Amino acid sequence: MKSLLIGNGLNLANNNFYLNIDMVKNRFFTELKEKLILFQKALYLDELNYDDIYKYIIKEYIGIEQLAGHLFDYIQAKVNEKRKFNENDNYRTIELIGIIALRALFIIDNQFIEPQVTELYTSKMNKYDKIFTLNYIESWDKNNNCIYLHGNISKFFQNYNGQSVTTNILIHNPEIKDYFKDNPVVLDLGEIIFVPDNKKVNKLSYVGTPYYPSNTLYPADDLFLKESKDIYEDLDNAESLDIFGVSPYGDKSLINKLMKIPQITIYVHNLNELEIMEWKKSLPWAIFKDSSSF
Repeated sequence: MKSLLIGNGLNLANNNFYLNIDMVKNRFFTELKEKLILFQKALYLDELNYDDIYKYIIKEYIGIEQLAGHLFDYIQAKVNEKRKFNENDNYRTIELIGIIALRALFIIDNQFIEPQVTELYTSKMNKYDKIFTLNYIESWDKNNNCIYLHGNISKFFQNYNGQSVTTNILIHNPEIKDYFKDNPVVLDLGEIIFVPDNKKVNKLSYVGTPYYPSNTLYPADDLFLKESKDIYEDLDNAESLDIFGVSPYGDKSLINKLMKIPQITIYVHNLNELEIMEWKKSLPWAIFKDSSSF
């Protein structure tokens, strides 16, 4: 069985330039500046200085998950200056960063933009028996063959007309719920999975770890039971896998899953040596090909 894993590189190869890292970065900062007040209110912080945050989180920018990870680290440090950063702070911070990041990826001039893929690439991908995607939307997949490892966001934005975006957690937070009174889009980050790349948590652990009573998790209006799941379990039985448009700097829990697959071919843009070196740290047995040969 021929299996394929695709990521955002597919969108960039098809000239969806609004998803390149610099344009996403700029939209991320625009969203962050507008929503700093939500961090202050939800996390009981004093006024946050946007310029200080910008200088802190712009370092070592690789992609939006790493940018979000730097923001998480900054917010965690600010909370720790006042009190111990607890599990309630953790999920609120992740949810807040999630809505900023997902808006930065898909909302431009108050419109939801779907990346487009040409027939040339569609025909290549349809030769595979199974297609896994790390992208949140594959508008070319008319037959719904793709397996969305991080969720399919399209259904949430079917009737989008410029309103705010929140999550099923944040909309119940008493400090900020009044911010979302315009019939908002309500995302479930257990289904549409965006988690900052940081040392405390990753996508697999955030979705896969249920809440337990503890000394750092407190009853709250925005705390709910959640179902734990292994978001990468569909990869468990793969004997071989082609990878196209996926960054080696992404989610470490995904890389750990890929390490269990015995035969892997990775298509790398222009056979970028730095990316290949990064891949080889975890997948030294992988075969590397130029993405133009995909």
